[in-house]
Amino acid sequence: MKLGNFHGIPLLENEEFKEVIGYEGRYHISNIGRLISLKGNPKILKLTIDSKGYYGINGIKNGRHK
Repeated sequence: MKLGNFHGIPLLENEEFKEVIGYEGRYHISNIGRLISLKGNPKILKLTIDSKGYYGINGIKNGRHK
């Protein structure tokens, strides 16, 4: 069963991606929580867990961390 790919990243079963609001054209997130950066070579970003247990990343927009 071939699942396809998204910008060269292999898709998992039933995975779909949408643009991240405010970061259109730069980041996409899937319905299973994988985050992809499209800047340069597309790659899956590693999520971090903050001190309160929430998952997140340090996004960059216009050269500044958000």
